[in-house]
Amino acid sequence: SVSIESSPIVYADNDFEYIITVANEDIYPINEINLSVDIDDRAEFHESNYTSDWVCNYDQTASPDFRCYFNAENDPDDMFQKGRSDTIVLKMHAPNELTSLTTSANVTTGIVDNSPDDNNDTNTTSIHPVDLEIIKGTDNEEPGRNQPYRYTLRVTNLSGGEAKDIEVEDPIDERLNITSIANNDANWSCGTTGHTIHC
Repeated sequence: SVSIESSPIVYADNDFEYIITVANEDIYPINEINLSVDIDDRAEFHESNYTSDWVCNYDQTASPDFRCYFNAENDPDDMFQKGRSDTIVLKMHAPNELTSLTTSANVTTGIVDNSPDDNNDTNTTSIHPVDLEIIKGTDNEEPGRNQPYRYTLRVTNLSGGEAKDIEVEDPIDERLNITSIANNDANWSCGTTGHTIHC
């Protein structure tokens, strides 16, 4: 049998994993197993992890594009025994769009399978947006005339995904003079255009 699962939550433009499990639920040991995985072409393949019993290959131009082969070469000690299960992990990167990815897996063996219905599995994964929050505050709610005061912009990532290429734009009342801009993280770069702050 084969099953395919993805990371619990997949965020746009973030890494995630497919976890593929191949199991022998028959009563006989298996000498050869062929695994093929048809990966949604909107997901970017990075690498795969598997035990040395398997030989795997990814070919973006092929269909299916990920294949694995298990061969015990008729050695009884090396065969895929009853009750055994192996896991193959595909490390992926999600597209930067809110969509769903559909990836399917299939296994075949060199012997007659008494229960072929569980030799195919399909995983459909929804892509979630990264959730950002911005809060604007000040150290003086009622500044006097010509009195300097400071306000802050705090950006928080409320999701479990990694946010990239964030842009913040804050138009300032033209009656105010912008005297300086500071940020507490070297990853941010801020400046002004007229009376608008860009970060």
